[in-house]
Amino acid sequence: MPSRRRRREAILRDHYQPYRQAVEEAVGRAARRGQVLHLSIHSFVPVLDGKERTADLGLLYDPARPSERQLCARLARHLGAIAPALSVRRNYPYRGVSDGFTTSLRRRFADARYLGIEVEMNQRHARRAAAFARR
Repeated sequence: MPSRRRRREAILRDHYQPYRQAVEEAVGRAARRGQVLHLSIHSFVPVLDGKERTADLGLLYDPARPSERQLCARLARHLGAIAPALSVRRNYPYRGVSDGFTTSLRRRFADARYLGIEVEMNQRHARRAAAFARR
């Protein structure tokens, strides 16, 4: 059986690196034509290190980039209007400028060309959806 390190390297080589390269190329092509909105969808655990994470959705962005800040403010307002029971927070449960794929793309593309928004969903909703689907 391969070591954990070799399995991780294989996953990175076979899945993550091709994905990342394809997205970078697509963003680059689109950014040459105009402004790109890149949505990266993730989930987060409801409890981390014994602390409950209270939001249902998080919108991660770079507050120093006006286009991202304004878009997330509008998106949070609209989500609140159509789904008032959901707790939507900005730059939660992580900071939008933490090291990651969207952050690296921001280094390559100006605010006028690239908006990198990460949408974080509390996994308790994914678990509910999975349980509902099994019925």
